[in-house]
Amino acid sequence: MSSSACGGLDCPSAACGAVSGSMDFPTESNLFDEMPSGTVQLNLLCARLASQHVTSTIRDAFCGESPPVITGISDVLNAIGLGFHGPLGPATQSEYNNGNPGWALSGHSSSLSRRLVSPVNPRAVIHTSSGKRGDSEPGFVALAFTRGEQFVEMLSHDPVTDEVHFFLLRYQTPCSSAGSCSNADRFTQATESGWTGWTLYDESDLQNTTLDCLQCHEQGYRDAVGTRRKAPLMFEQNSFWRHWLYTNSHYPGWEDNPYAEGGPYLEMLFDFVDAHSTHIEPAGGTFAGIPGGSAHASRPMALEVLLEGNGFGNGFESDAYDDIGRGIGMYGGMAWEALYGLNLSGRLIQVPSPDMDASDYDRRWELIEAFSAYRHGLVDDVPNPTEGLYPEERLHEVGLRVKPGLSAPEILVQACTQCHHSGLEQSISRARFHLRLGELSLEELRETIRRVNLPEEHLRAMPPHRLRSLTCQERELVTTYLESVIEGRSAEEDGPPGAVSFEQVPAAYDHTSVSMRANTVTDNSGVVEYRFEELTGGKGANDSGWQLSPFFVDAGLAPQATYTYRVHVRDGFGNNGPPSAPVSVTTHAPPSACVELVMPDADCDGVRDPDEFDGDT
Repeated sequence: MSSSACGGLDCPSAACGAVSGSMDFPTESNLFDEMPSGTVQLNLLCARLASQHVTSTIRDAFCGESPPVITGISDVLNAIGLGFHGPLGPATQSEYNNGNPGWALSGHSSSLSRRLVSPVNPRAVIHTSSGKRGDSEPGFVALAFTRGEQFVEMLSHDPVTDEVHFFLLRYQTPCSSAGSCSNADRFTQATESGWTGWTLYDESDLQNTTLDCLQCHEQGYRDAVGTRRKAPLMFEQNSFWRHWLYTNSHYPGWEDNPYAEGGPYLEMLFDFVDAHSTHIEPAGGTFAGIPGGSAHASRPMALEVLLEGNGFGNGFESDAYDDIGRGIGMYGGMAWEALYGLNLSGRLIQVPSPDMDASDYDRRWELIEAFSAYRHGLVDDVPNPTEGLYPEERLHEVGLRVKPGLSAPEILVQACTQCHHSGLEQSISRARFHLRLGELSLEELRETIRRVNLPEEHLRAMPPHRLRSLTCQERELVTTYLESVIEGRSAEEDGPPGAVSFEQVPAAYDHTSVSMRANTVTDNSGVVEYRFEELTGGKGANDSGWQLSPFFVDAGLAPQATYTYRVHVRDGFGNNGPPSAPVSVTTHAPPSACVELVMPDADCDGVRDPDEFDGDT
């Protein structure tokens, strides 16, 4: 793709031309320009945590009389009690109390670092060592690190309030101070030490930025009733952990894979080793502070045990675990299409790809071979492990684009709800934009058009490039739609909107969820909202409430049960149109895995049959 003023994409629209010919604009590198840093920021943060009576290992580590000396990732690990002091090697995590923390490496991520994560450049999560299944670890801490970011994500559990607090440590290196970091500076061990400065922020400092922790870390769906709990997230529960680098052959007594005895290296761990190994370090060098060779001991089960034992489940369901080896978390309980549909409808953050690795096979091997050549001293240049990694047609699967073919309202819902919804802090400037477009002022609507058409590198582009990009065609589609909303403000009321029907009738994704889409209704007011209503009142059924998107997913339903839906519309003047004809749908039978286990769960609701009460309550 050629670069232009419209987000690096070919874009002839006049709106994009507003910044044409100029690259003098703020980017994410300017995000912290007006924020305090260093000792000033640390003093402010420590005073705030003290006033809030936060009990935190991270607070203790950084807010004592003498702040720690931090010159690299290993210093951070030691400061918060995650240092490596026990035996190392591939079998490191085979014993419970081995003097080391727990850790796991992910080859694909839905995190802030999603664009940088691959088997060649994994995301490391290092955490308080977990015990046996069901054990809790009050006061646990965890750290996530991805080469190329120049920040460290951290969280700590408050054992008094049972609340999780999130932190981000931003560091500087000699190259970042000079403003010219090479790929070798960013994506090798060079970025893990030699830091020239650092600043610690918490979730309150970041809540009005693209690095806001809580735009991901809230438990439950966005439309859940009641207060949403802050939570660490892990989408997958139980074998297989398809997006993690691991082997289960080193863990006697731990059924990391209940369907096999022992097990080979998984493909992504092979990729990592092929890229990073040398004759001197055949298992790869130190990575993310994990001493050389021990990346082989990446163990997603240890992270799962920690979260489940402390009541967090997968981050969305606190009980998302079945102790006979079947996941009932986000992947075990629902089809990927259903989860992605929940993201399309604005109820859930982007889920990882349905495949273990969605990257382009040929490009991935080019990167592996190029990185290996650098590690062996055959070339001086380090390849950028992110360029061209995913084929165009799969960018939406990994959360880097919206789904192709969406209408303008659907684009806005998928692209914007992660950062703009009522569950986030409503007193900050970001909250002035929301998807109740009829309530936005003309000035706010015009600003939305401008922000949608900023270059994708621009700090204030919507959506932020870190989270998702829009193609030129999608930007033009959204721009035209928003212009029609503006024009509708001066239109005369002409009665209710036109008739609505189902463009895609309600259809079952799986045994617990259905999806549906209404036809697009237009109105001279510029805004049409949709409400999907379930008429039987069956188990788990939901009414969508009024929403901008004509697409809806109803989840948490009963297997092999029949539900009936109809859709309503209203215009920007508040006029309701006639509802559609009702349509019925029956959810699928539960997967065979739910009924063939030693302790069966016939309705696949996560409560095994012997534990069910009368009426399946």
